Amino acid sequence: MDLDNYLEKDSFNMFEFEDDDGNDCFAMIDMDLAKVTNKVAFPYLVWIEAHYLEKDKNGFPTKEDAEAIDQLEKLILKKFSKTCSFKFAGHTAIPNFREIIIYVDAADKAQVAINRLKHDVGDRQVTFDIEEDPTWEGIAGFLED
Repeated sequence: MDLDNYLEKDSFNMFEFEDDDGNDCFAMIDMDLAKVTNKVAFPYLVWIEAHYLEKDKNGFPTKEDAEAIDQLEKLILKKFSKTCSFKFAGHTAIPNFREIIIYVDAADKAQVAINRLKHDVGDRQVTFDIEEDPTWEGIAGFLED
């Protein structure tokens, strides 16, 4: 994966949606994942919430903080690439945090990457969750035609 230009692939689509509170939200999702036939080879969904340090009035990051979150996302993908096989689904931008979405082959290997990341997040609040999702229901709504 080219970590310098990974979001510039033609397969990434931007979506707008509302959260449960009616706030505008955005997602960048890799639509090539709809073509993946071996989803069960990546049965674990990793949700990573990286909270914004500097926000505008709508709860979205300032330009500087967005750039810092982009760098953190690249670091996360780099750590995962060293510990497990994965599919980067994309991310959502929600008021107050970005949610990074990754499917992995093994939960224990993902946990190793997460443990290594905890030292690199600085003052930023970052939470991690791993759940079993062998049919990729977590992103199915984005991948539908």
